[in-house]
Amino acid sequence: MEGLKKTLAYYSNFNRKVTRKEHVFTLIALLIYILINIFLIAELEEPINLIFILTFIHAYWMLFANYASRLRDIGNSPWLLLFIFIPALNLILFFYMLFAPSNWVNKEKKD
Repeated sequence: MEGLKKTLAYYSNFNRKVTRKEHVFTLIALLIYILINIFLIAELEEPINLIFILTFIHAYWMLFANYASRLRDIGNSPWLLLFIFIPALNLILFFYMLFAPSNWVNKEKKD
């Protein structure tokens, strides 16, 4: 149980940096998790729905933390995450985060 708490705390942290590979794998896992929550919210009874609604909200928190961490890794401000709410710019931001190289990895290789 302690390991699960540490993992959830890690993925909920906005102050970390993630490489491209970790960003993509986390993104895929969180999107699957969100889709499962949407399905369960639609299918289950009312008292149990509250649990899945809360996990759905936490999944989006982890998704935004993953985006902010990737932006920090690229060398940009995490405030660029606000562009995700603008329809045309969110695709540009998504592909930029997907293909931009990591700045902190490149700096370590140069030293």
